[in-house]
Amino acid sequence: MKNNNSSGRNIANNLKFILNLDSYFLSPKLLTDVRREDINAFLNSKIKSLEAGRP
Repeated sequence: MKNNNSSGRNIANNLKFILNLDSYFLSPKLLTDVRREDINAFLNSKIKSLEAGRP
């Protein structure tokens, strides 16, 4: 990754995101082929429902 004065934690989180995004797709996909809708679907799958968070 290119160093742009990011903290180590930020870089690690970005790498984790990229790896999780890659494993989200069932078929191999180049990151250049990922569309905005694909990323939105991935992020929406990570949102916890309000009911699940309440005791």
